[in-house]
Amino acid sequence: MARCCYTEKGTRAMSFDEKLEEARDGEGSMKINEMEQTKVSLMRTYVESQDPSSRDPSSQKADDLMIRRFLRARDLDVEKASALFLRYLKWRQTFVPNGSISLSQVRNEVAQNKMFLQGLDKQGRPISVVLGAKHFQYQGSLDEFKRFLVYAFDKICTRMPPGQEKFVVIGDLEGWGYSNSDMRAYLGALSILQDYYPERLGKLFIIHAPYIFMAIWKIVYPFIDKNTKKKIVLVEKTKLRSTLLEEIDESQLPQIYGGKLPLGSTFYRGTGPSIFIPTRTSLRRPPSSILLTSPSPEPKPPPPSSSVAALFHSPPSGRMAEEEQEIKRTSHSEEGESEGNDEKGRIRKNKLKKRLLKEASKADKRGVCYLSRIPPHMDHVKLRHILSQYGEIQRIYLAPEDPATQVHRKRAGGFRGQVFSEGWVEFTKKTVAKRVAKMLNGEQIGGRKRSSFYYDLWNIKYLSKFKWDDLTEEIAYKNAIREQKLALELSAAKRERDFYLSKVDKSRALSSIEERLKKKQKVQQDAGTNTEAPANDQGPKVIRQFPQKPPLADKAAESKPRLSKDILAGVFGGSS
Repeated sequence: MARCCYTEKGTRAMSFDEKLEEARDGEGSMKINEMEQTKVSLMRTYVESQDPSSRDPSSQKADDLMIRRFLRARDLDVEKASALFLRYLKWRQTFVPNGSISLSQVRNEVAQNKMFLQGLDKQGRPISVVLGAKHFQYQGSLDEFKRFLVYAFDKICTRMPPGQEKFVVIGDLEGWGYSNSDMRAYLGALSILQDYYPERLGKLFIIHAPYIFMAIWKIVYPFIDKNTKKKIVLVEKTKLRSTLLEEIDESQLPQIYGGKLPLGSTFYRGTGPSIFIPTRTSLRRPPSSILLTSPSPEPKPPPPSSSVAALFHSPPSGRMAEEEQEIKRTSHSEEGESEGNDEKGRIRKNKLKKRLLKEASKADKRGVCYLSRIPPHMDHVKLRHILSQYGEIQRIYLAPEDPATQVHRKRAGGFRGQVFSEGWVEFTKKTVAKRVAKMLNGEQIGGRKRSSFYYDLWNIKYLSKFKWDDLTEEIAYKNAIREQKLALELSAAKRERDFYLSKVDKSRALSSIEERLKKKQKVQQDAGTNTEAPANDQGPKVIRQFPQKPPLADKAAESKPRLSKDILAGVFGGSS
């Protein structure tokens, strides 16, 4: 595999950007300092000895920058960086045998329209917008999602201006829910970005993060590299525009975040020709209309709704022609079916929209009642049976009691079944929920006299402007807090254990030293060379003596005036 195929484009925070001085020459390329250049040469020699196919003198400059990124990812450790780079070469040969990922290999992921490419930030880094709510778990394997990542990042990095090695990502999680929580995909993406695309991420802005996202974030966060963590920014909703404008100019910021650039308008100019990223509709046009366009003083922007549905246009040189041929083949076959598919898609979309609007209108009419106390022996089945006679019930949630209280009650010989501390009941109509709360609050539950909760009283209240989604978000938030506290406790316990074990090892080392000294002294005594007493019989060894002044209290006691014995005998009538 030639060095010109070292197309690793990924994300990992630069650990030496703040320590190493980097300058730019007149052409905009980066100057590598002497220390880095020496280690780049060492790493190159080692890699070429392990993988002879990596020799290619034509791409010396590009490979220096690439090897430097791998070195920085491992804090300039040549051995670790070489191992990472060789693993990358092996992965690239097996996962991307043709040198790049084609559009036909990632059609299912591309169809989700979840990635957009914007302009450049203030440092000249490309900006990518990712909509997390549009990612759904694919029923098949994760290979297509991983190929989509490789396809996307390869395309992003080919659009970088000369001398630039990083890009910026805006992760928008508005509308993100449990259906989008694809844990396997997140961990797989993290592995690819950190291991095979090091030192490519400039900044990651996570915006509109809901409460339920924190539970997933707590699981993924320990797997993130410490230097990459410094590049991740969780943006508050109230400071969204001001935070983004610190890194991105208003003319390059999407309109939905307070900028002036329509989302998906990817027409920007660098030192070379302007580059246009096609949309799905533009793929049906002749291939020549979506390739590189010649630079012009006033380029026409693409439609505001252009997305990375087809992601970025084909790579330069030979791959461009292959992409053109692929687009020609697919465009003719899809031309006849596009109109019928679009009509069916619109019908399905309208039906889904109507159903969602109907469900939303029904949800607005529902009311929730809160039960501050659940009598013993009552569960959700019995509660639904009792309350359903007053109105239709949608959902019931009963919170289990504290485990410590349950253990104490069982040890005391009390009820050994499940007991609930509080509960929520959702009625179909608000008026019914208000009437039930007003009618039953403070009244006896009643029913059959043999019932265990016959004499208990209702403690029920209607919650105004409270929805069931508020309850689920609160439960998810509490679960995330509990997991975080548990992680902190485990971390503290681990530190205590490590401290104890270190002291045990130190004690063993000191004991072994004492044992060796005793054996040495015993051998010297047997040989007659040591005439002194054993170390245990000797006094403490004085390493250094410090002269001290005599205490003042002794002299004061001698010079203190005292009454004579004759005077005391005359006063108390004693005889001398």
